[in-house]
Amino acid sequence: MGQETGEDTTSRAPRPWGLPWPVALLLALAASVVGGLYDLRVSHGLDIPFTAAYGLGSVAAAGFVRRRGLFVVMATPPLVMLAAATLAVYLENRPAPGLSSLIFAVATPVVPRFPVMAGTTVAVLLIGTARLLVARRHNRAESSTAAGSS
Repeated sequence: MGQETGEDTTSRAPRPWGLPWPVALLLALAASVVGGLYDLRVSHGLDIPFTAAYGLGSVAAAGFVRRRGLFVVMATPPLVMLAAATLAVYLENRPAPGLSSLIFAVATPVVPRFPVMAGTTVAVLLIGTARLLVARRHNRAESSTAAGSS
């Protein structure tokens, strides 16, 4: 019957919950860049709005990424901060030509944010580890109930 109507009668695994890791990283990066651009326009530096957008974007990425992409999202918060600060400073200030002026323009606001970067990385690692442990516990419970019902 399924062949005649063109319906696929084979069972398919449910689609995994969450965002693919590239989308989750873009979420964190976009939030950080938008926060940085806002901050540069309002206070002419990277301060609280940039820091909040970076932290919230990174934590959201860790919370909404698919389990398969957790490792990538857990390892990249420092790179997200560096990339977001570089993009925001470049887009807003257009530093003088040359790599050294860009490095100086980015390093000046990023270096004092190292404790925030470290704290955000720890928070993302804790969220990712908790998600992995909950998934492992859930898989063990499913396998024990499946083995018990057989």
